[in-house]
This record gives sequence, C-alpha cells and structure tokens, in this order.
Amino acid sequence: MQRAASILGVPLPQAAREAGAAWLDRLAEWNARVDMTAARSADELVDLMVADALVLSSRVPERARVIDVGTGASGSLFVPPTSIRLHAPSGGWPLQRAASILGVPLPQAALEAGSAWLDRLAEWNARVDMTAARSADELVDLMTGDALVLSSRVPERARVIDVGAGAGAPGLALAILRPDLAVTLVEPQGKRAAFLRTVIGAIDRLDVSLEPKTGEALAQGNGGAWDVALARATLAPAAWLELAARLVAPSGSAWVFLAREPAPTRPGMVQVEAFDYVWPLTKAGRTLVRYLREA
Repeated sequence: MQRAASILGVPLPQAAREAGAAWLDRLAEWNARVDMTAARSADELVDLMVADALVLSSRVPERARVIDVGTGASGSLFVPPTSIRLHAPSGGWPLQRAASILGVPLPQAALEAGSAWLDRLAEWNARVDMTAARSADELVDLMTGDALVLSSRVPERARVIDVGAGAGAPGLALAILRPDLAVTLVEPQGKRAAFLRTVIGAIDRLDVSLEPKTGEALAQGNGGAWDVALARATLAPAAWLELAARLVAPSGSAWVFLAREPAPTRPGMVQVEAFDYVWPLTKAGRTLVRYLREA
C-alpha cells in the first residue's frame, strides 16, 4: 500500500497503513473460503481495494458525510471489531474434535496450550481486529486446521519459518503440535507481534522465536537459514515462492497455500507434492503444494 500511495503522491499515515493491512489480511482469509475478490495477486488486490480511494482522498471535503453504495469487500471496514465476541463453548474450544476428525493425535499439553492461545486471541479480538472468525468452529479451523494437516509432514527437529504469522496460524499452532520443531514467527505489524509475544510467554514456549519484521528483510540477512518455509495469505503464491526460495536451505521445503489459482513455478524450486483437504469443522476446501529447493 505504501508503494501504491507513493506512486500517486498520496500521504499514507502509519495508522492508515496498519488499518489497511489488517483489512486486506482479513479479506485474504475470507477469500480462501468465500469468493470475495477477483484479484489474483497482491498488486491487483491493493489496486482493486484502495487505488480509487487514494485518488479520491484529496478530493472529498473535510468532515463530509459519505455513502458508498454496493461497498462489496470494503464493507468489512465498517464492522466494529467488537461486534462479534468469540467465546469458548461450555466444553472448551473444539480442538480435540478437529484433531480427531483429521486423525491427528493431540497430546494433553498441546490441548492446554492451544486452548490458552485461543482464549487470549478471543480476549484480544474484543478490542483489536485479530481474526475473521465468527464462531468457535471457524476460529479453531482458521488457527489450527492447516497446522493439523502439516504436523505429520514436517521433518523432525526442522527449522520452520512462518512469514506473516498474524495471530499465530499456522506457525504457532505447528509449534504447539510439534514441540520438537524450531519455529520462527515473522510478523511486522506491531499489535499482532505484541499479541504473539504475549501468547508465547503465557504458554511457556520461549523457544519459539519472534521476528517483528518483514520476510523480505529477514531474507536479506538470514537467507537459507530454515528447513521449512510457510506463509498463508501474506503474498501471492508466485511472490511467496520467490521469497521462500531465498529463505530455505538447499533441499529445504516451501509450502504454498492455494485458493483457486494454479500452482506457481520457479527455477530451482521443484514441486514434489500437492494435495487437497478440508478444514475439519467448517469443511472449507484447501490446497497445499510443497516445493523442494534444489541443492
């Protein structure tokens, strides 16, 4: 968004940048389940959602009363973050049910840590827009569904990086499910990084690293430092594969989450597996592709 604003010569305050990024993150999450936008890349999404507003921003009178008819995906901007208050059901968050449906063992320690994480996420979400989930089942699927599927597919003691970790999915969930992994969470947005830092301390997982910067910045000084790279709804698939190729070591794996777009290609990154699955509680369809960096 900063690049788009700069090209048009429009000032973009920090508060606007953070709010806009949170909105587009939520849109990307929703678009994985519901067809919300025709955009097929990060650049297309920014242009579709904000370019007209950037041009209009200097042309609307101060304190004007503005109506947008047919607001589409931008309507989420006008839903107060406190309008949906998430609460654990009487029997607790349905983590065990989700794991059982997928046939994934869920040790008691993982169940307790996962529940504590979701409790704090629900608390924070009452004040700060942290998740697009609108029910306990949606929250469990959004936060843990992908990690439950990945948990049996990541090598033992692997160094894992999750770029754009947001509220913790899938990286923190994977760390909870697989305590043998060395997980690094990358989250540049201040409020989300603060939330992750709070949760890491609350569940006593100080072995999980938190990098409050962008994946691009991390790749410049730590290229090839990880065995497995993950990112969900952070970059367009092709852009993510390009960045992941710089983050993983030779013979390391990059996982790409797909919605409806075809799997990207890149020299030096070989596609080795692809599979479809559904989240256990909401039955949203997902596609994962794994690439291996050539030695």
